Amino acid sequence: MWELSEKIYLTPPDNEAIAVRECFFCGENIYVGDEFYNLDGFNCCEDCLDRHFKVVAELPDWETEKADLEHNEVEEER
Repeated sequence: MWELSEKIYLTPPDNEAIAVRECFFCGENIYVGDEFYNLDGFNCCEDCLDRHFKVVAELPDWETEKADLEHNEVEEER
């Protein structure tokens, strides 16, 4: 019969995640390979970024921007 030491190559590797950082906002661990963000020196996990900092941006009204720019140019010429 085979001894365990002879079958060691059949043992699956220990794939336990390694925590390398901690989110400043929620305190959860950030593991190797996880995406994270550095906000002014503070580590932030992706969930906190989505929850607290992402803002839905509105598309600019280019027609209004162009009209304002043209209006300002006309005023400067006077």
